[in-house]
This record gives sequence, C-alpha cells and structure tokens, in this order.
Amino acid sequence: MQISVLRKLDKYIGPFICNFLLFIRMFFLTVKRDERISLQQNHKNILVVKFFGMGTIFLASPALMKLKDKYPDANITIMTLLANRECCEVLPSIDNVICINIDNFSAFIHTSFAALRNIRKREIDLVLDFEFLSKFSAMISLLTSFFSPKKLIIGFDSPIKWRNSVYDKTVSFEHNGHITKIFYKFLNCLGMNGCEVSFEAERLAMVKCAENKYLDVSVKTKDSIENNDNSSFISVNINSGVLDHNRRWPKEYYSVLIRELVKNPNTVVLLIGGRGDVDYVSGLEEELPSTQQIINLCGKSSFKQLVGILIKSKLLITNDSGPLHIAMALGIPTISFFGPETPSLYGPVSGEYHVFYKNIYCSPCLNIYNTKNSDCKNNECLKLIKPGEVLELIKSKWGQNERFVV
Repeated sequence: MQISVLRKLDKYIGPFICNFLLFIRMFFLTVKRDERISLQQNHKNILVVKFFGMGTIFLASPALMKLKDKYPDANITIMTLLANRECCEVLPSIDNVICINIDNFSAFIHTSFAALRNIRKREIDLVLDFEFLSKFSAMISLLTSFFSPKKLIIGFDSPIKWRNSVYDKTVSFEHNGHITKIFYKFLNCLGMNGCEVSFEAERLAMVKCAENKYLDVSVKTKDSIENNDNSSFISVNINSGVLDHNRRWPKEYYSVLIRELVKNPNTVVLLIGGRGDVDYVSGLEEELPSTQQIINLCGKSSFKQLVGILIKSKLLITNDSGPLHIAMALGIPTISFFGPETPSLYGPVSGEYHVFYKNIYCSPCLNIYNTKNSDCKNNECLKLIKPGEVLELIKSKWGQNERFVV
C-alpha cells in the first residue's frame, strides 16, 4: 500500500474514528485522568508505538534502555511495521515485537486487528506513543484505554485539541533539540531526569548478533577481491526510506563519487539497501562500470547481515536513513547528506562522522506538522552538495592511508 494512501487514511478517516472512540470512552472509563496520573505504578507491561522510521526507532532505544533501568522487571513491547521487525528484535531495549503489514489493504486490516488482540492479552499498564501526531497511533493508544482503564498513556503534544485528550500526559516536541533528547522527555513524565544518551548496549547487541560471514560469501566469486588482503570496503547507501525521496542525494552524484573511489584497486564499494530499494539501486548499478570492485547487495541482506557488512566497512556514505545510525552506534566512520531534514534533529551524535548540510533558505522542509511530506520538486538543498566536496573530504581525512586514496 502506498504511503500517500496511508497518509490520506490517517488524515481523513483517523479523526472521525478517534473522536467516536473518545465519545464512547466518556461513558466507559471509570478511572479519571488525574487518578491515573497520581497512581504510582511499578510498570510491568509497557507498550511503545512507533511505526515509521527504522532509524528513529534505533534512536529511541537509549531512552527505552533507561526505562528498563527504572523498571527492571518490565516487559517492553513495540508495535511497529513489519519492515522494522528484524531491527527491533536485535535491540536490547525491546522484549516483544508486534507488527503491522502495510503491503496491501487486506493485510493492513488483518494485522491491525491481530495486533490489538495481542495487546489486549498483555495487560499493558503504560503506553508511550512515539509517533509524531499520527491519528492511527492515537487510535491504538485510545483503544488500549478500553482494555485497561488504569494504564498511563503518554504522547506528543499536538495543536489538535482532541488528540491531546487521548493522552494522560503530553510531551512537547522540541524542534531545536536532538530526537534522542526528545524521546528522553517521555522519561521526565515518569520522574526520570538527567539521562545521558549512550548506544553502548545497542552496539554490544549488534556485534553479538552480526552475521560476519555473509560478506565473505558475497565476495567469494570475486577472485581479485578474495585474494587481496588489502581490500577496503566502503558501504554506500543511496536510499532514504519510504517517507520522502527528496532526502536522496542525486543518483548521478553517487555515480561520479563511486567511479572515483574504485580508481583505487584496493577499494571495494558495497551498494546496500532494503528490498524496496532494489530497482533504484539497480538503476545506479547500470550507470557504473562493470567491475568486481562494485558489489550490489541491495535487497539481499537481512538486518544481521547488514550489521556484519557495516562492521567490515571502513566507511559508510549515506543519505539521512537508518543505516547511518546503525553505523554510528557501531563506531563506523560515516559521511551523510542532509537537506529536507536537519542534522540538528536527526544527525549522528557520536563517533567519527561528517555531515554535509547547506542549510539553505527552504531547509528543512520536512517536519511533524506536514507529516514529513514535502511538495518540493527540486531538492536544491542536496544538489548543492557536489561530489568534488565529498572526494576532497575523503582525501583530507583518509588521504594518508593508501587504501583510501582516490
């Protein structure tokens, strides 16, 4: 099912359903909001709602780890999209994953009802809605209040009054703060303060689960690579997820960059991406020279295999997307491109990284109030970042290493 269809359903059908449920809840909810807030519970079953953005889920993980510290006996369940399952199953902050399939409308309806039945069995006593002003996530949060009237529900503050009435506490979205810190504000609602962001638990979990042999098998037929111990793998992610393709640095720029990188016989470029990115990445591959130094792994690797690829990479070059944050947590050097989004909100926060961001007059154009959907037809913010700039950066930072000379 197309994202545009989901946005329309959320915009036009969502408010009607939510307001109807709010009306019904007025008559059936026996515990008032002030009473639910005043209840000092040792939460046992926590539900996190976050559908879109594998990278955003990853950035929320440190806050959930702190939540586990406060409630060590708690079981944390996340409700998300099927595409995020593998990532969520690896994260140490998450115990259970409930997925919704949006491949088609029938699957969406079926898995949504199945998810609600699953949630009802779990006796949830705390709901954290991490979605940004989504009506569907508000509806899910609202329905849980029918299953357990005493549960506490926390979500983002909204200019839409009826949406705020779904939640017992609302969190202000601080636009000049990093998203990791914004998620920590949910913990403030639970009396937790002064938490430092750390991805160490995530790093250890990923290193433990990584399928490191996958890359060895993938290059087995590339004799010149297999027999060259000096090969340096550079992972390249030209994709940006499904929400807005304006976040893609131009394909032709990637083509120029990769052509220059493989001039070094020791450099091997790995094209990565998900199953939904195969056609786009294959289009780039057709523009590139036929060489054993370029390996297309897009759509062929699981999350654990992707982790293994990144661990063996000397560098990741990527758009604003999930692999950027995974590489950051693993300590892999990254070069990333921002434009429609701002790195002050979603950029790397640790490790060795360089962010290209021109900060022109119209940037950033994606925000939570336009459901991260821009009408931009010409992403000048990214087109202004030229391949020559990126090549010069690589030379300046790694030029002394002959395996990186371009």
